[in-house]
Amino acid sequence: MTNKDQKEFFLSGATRPVAFRIEQLRKLDAALTKYEDALYDALWQDLGKCREEACFMEMMQLHEEIANAIHQLPRWTKDKRVRANLPTLLSKCYIHYEPLGCALIIAPWNYPVNLLLCPLIGAIAAGCCVSLKTSPFVPTVSRVLKEMIADTFAPNYITLYEGHRDVNTELLALQWDLLFFTGSPEMGKVVMAAAAKNLTPCVLELGGK
Repeated sequence: MTNKDQKEFFLSGATRPVAFRIEQLRKLDAALTKYEDALYDALWQDLGKCREEACFMEMMQLHEEIANAIHQLPRWTKDKRVRANLPTLLSKCYIHYEPLGCALIIAPWNYPVNLLLCPLIGAIAAGCCVSLKTSPFVPTVSRVLKEMIADTFAPNYITLYEGHRDVNTELLALQWDLLFFTGSPEMGKVVMAAAAKNLTPCVLELGGK
């Protein structure tokens, strides 16, 4: 298991243009529409979520997030003019926003579509390459999501891994530029410990039943 190909793709600069990011967000939006029925069926099989609940709590929010990201991206990525200080008094000073790199997103079982793909939308908008890890407790959902991601994106840009905690261990052993984890405090400690080894920024959204 390696993220070398993603790092090379990121370093090529392919993810930096705003036009590329918007195109990928639109592809994700189209993929969600294409796989909508399959995801509803999978959510029913794995979690007993009816179509109405799945639509309201999982899918609808994703389409709204994508639309908002597409609308806001030109503003989010625009250089921000800042006041010069004494040493740079004769200069024009800006804050220039750059993509962080390659991100790993690990999702929980209870909202396996929303809590996996919402962070993905942000990562795409930010110009990152992404590896996704689904929960082993929703195997049908994971299978559909894996097919959707593989059908939509090149694996050196966005890829999805299935499996149990041994797969988490292998993924966390790799060096990332950002870790995004949603799940239990117990596993959150493992993620933070892995992040600390390489001083990797991490986002922990912790909860419980």
